[in-house]
Amino acid sequence: MTPRQPAPDTLGAAPAGRLVQFAMTPLAISATDIRARCAAGQSLRYLLPPPVVDYISRHQLYL
Repeated sequence: MTPRQPAPDTLGAAPAGRLVQFAMTPLAISATDIRARCAAGQSLRYLLPPPVVDYISRHQLYL
């Protein structure tokens, strides 16, 4: 049994119904790499949002 698909004209009506595609460079980021970089004292900048980096630092995670 296949799920029922909404009519095409209703997809844009709901806030979550729109998709925007844009070109971006994919990054291979793993949690293991994040933990290893943190333990080695390397920067996490550009890999995680600043509030996440602050949280990790504030709680001294992955040391």
